[in-house]
Amino acid sequence: MQEILILLIFVAAVAYLGRMFWRQATSNEKSCAKGCGGCSTINPDALEKQIKAAQRK
Repeated sequence: MQEILILLIFVAAVAYLGRMFWRQATSNEKSCAKGCGGCSTINPDALEKQIKAAQRK
């Protein structure tokens, strides 16, 4: 009985990791695949403008 429970937990963990990997690999978005909105895309042009504006001050 214990072996079956451990096997089920292991299979669930592998399925979870596989799903995360699959979502990240097939995502068309530029941010991460977690969907929490915590990751933002970096716009190099906007970043350069901010740096130049800060240097002028």
